[in-house]
Amino acid sequence: KAEVSSLALQRGRLVHRMLQALPDFPEVEREEAARRYAERAARFWPVTEREQLVRAVLRVMSEPAVQPAFSANSRAEVSIMGTMALGRQQYAVSGRIDRLAVEGDRVILIDYKTNRVPPREAREIPFSHTAQLAIYREILVPLYPGKEFVCALIYTENAAFITVGDDAMREALAAIKTK
Repeated sequence: KAEVSSLALQRGRLVHRMLQALPDFPEVEREEAARRYAERAARFWPVTEREQLVRAVLRVMSEPAVQPAFSANSRAEVSIMGTMALGRQQYAVSGRIDRLAVEGDRVILIDYKTNRVPPREAREIPFSHTAQLAIYREILVPLYPGKEFVCALIYTENAAFITVGDDAMREALAAIKTK
């Protein structure tokens, strides 16, 4: 069991690194770059495991809803700071967004989650994950007035991609504000 857990952690780290690095390559070179990286970083894995890793990462990067977040115009590891009102109090908030892109009238915000049992659907997302995205969005909204926010989580265990809806984030913020 420890070996499986170790492999899951390693897979999560590799997915995270690949999602961070591959957008720097032209789209036509990404598949080959992903394979080279997997061959070096996971050289002791069976070939089929490495191929599954590469396919999963490339599948997430080609997901239409978030594809711009993996373009050359996107940014990785974006530090943010701001204040947020909770009740009558203002709180300083800071964080790091794994991927951020502004494309036309949309802001795409993605956070990676490592070493988690990935939910199968949006309603299974842990509250803390939804709340984190909601807080990030709340801080960024004044910087991008009038823009639509697309917020998503990528679970690195299996490169599962889930968009978090506006209603879920509003509910998460409301729950935080009443605590």
